[in-house]
Amino acid sequence: MKVLHVTPEFPPSVIGGGAVSVSYLVRKLSEKGLEISVFSEDIFLLKKFAPWKFKVEKIDNITVYRFPVIDLRPFDITYSIAFPTLARALLSHSTDIIHAHGYEVFSSDILGTSARKLRKIPFILHLHGFPQLQGSLRSLRHKLYRNIVGQMAFELADKIIANSQAVANQFINYGVNADKVEVIYNGVDIADFANDDGEAFRKRYDLSDEELVVCIGRRDKIKGFQFLIRAAPRILREIPNLKIIIIGRKSIVPLGFEKKLEKLVRTLHLDKQVIFLGYLRHEEALEALAAADVIAVPSIYEPFGMAVLEGMAAGKPVVATKTGGIPEIIEHGKNGILVEPSNPKQLGNAIVAIMQDQNLAKKLSKNAISRAQDFDLNQMADKIIALYRGLV
Repeated sequence: MKVLHVTPEFPPSVIGGGAVSVSYLVRKLSEKGLEISVFSEDIFLLKKFAPWKFKVEKIDNITVYRFPVIDLRPFDITYSIAFPTLARALLSHSTDIIHAHGYEVFSSDILGTSARKLRKIPFILHLHGFPQLQGSLRSLRHKLYRNIVGQMAFELADKIIANSQAVANQFINYGVNADKVEVIYNGVDIADFANDDGEAFRKRYDLSDEELVVCIGRRDKIKGFQFLIRAAPRILREIPNLKIIIIGRKSIVPLGFEKKLEKLVRTLHLDKQVIFLGYLRHEEALEALAAADVIAVPSIYEPFGMAVLEGMAAGKPVVATKTGGIPEIIEHGKNGILVEPSNPKQLGNAIVAIMQDQNLAKKLSKNAISRAQDFDLNQMADKIIALYRGLV
């Protein structure tokens, strides 16, 4: 079976966790014998390629096509504009199914639905989160997009996958036909997290004696790193050898938010305690997880919480916010700690509690690994293959 995945980003050109989950999924589908192609927008490609050109590469037996796009997110617009090259390729590519990822994504919504309508190819829309609508201008743009494009995508999709019940509920309340929606959680390959040695990461960054709080995510406002930074002085009073490691690309929305984070670090005199590492290759990110004493996910909103699941798969105690799909993964006090979003005091207290209580840390770690096994990547892939077979 040939399946074309259409996604706004694909490693190593990654900004968000959605692309990581797509990467895990397509590799597993390929392992199970499907012929997988990926069409990916690439906002970094215009620096190297003319708009009418695209890049093709083989990654683990998967053919990946990368198309240059104009990224409008720095202007607080959540869309990208793809060039006609992408449209022509999508409308002519040989495939049995189109599996498009994201909502309010040009290639997924407009081009995916066009291919469905013109070529009668089964079309799956995979929702990785609900649009954030703060601000009257953004809400207006969102309504216009829904009326012009979004409703057509929902109507033409043969099946709609949501990556959490929270996301499913948001879209159903938004008017999406509940009979089309199926919740299939993101998955991880537990074996990837089993044998990584955190000492290599600690030695590389001279962190041998420190207590490490590790966070993975782009430095956008919605990821909530500002609240972790504000919690740091309270943590340092109890854990003086604390280091906070923040891994991920710079901010896209709002543009330049990472500068505000850096200013906050300087204002609170945390220059030596907070380390921004930028984007790391997958292998090094796994080493960082292995090196961590605590994984923190302080997001204001998180549709699923890929960083939560990866931290648990690495066998680490996780402190995360009670938002979106995260409570569907963490059972508070058993396999992780949940705190209210935007609450530095609760966040700091939870991190201190784990670092000062080894029995608690061990209990959370043991139960985290067990819980992560419920999100095995094989299960995710098998459920999606069953959907494919029901459509062809």
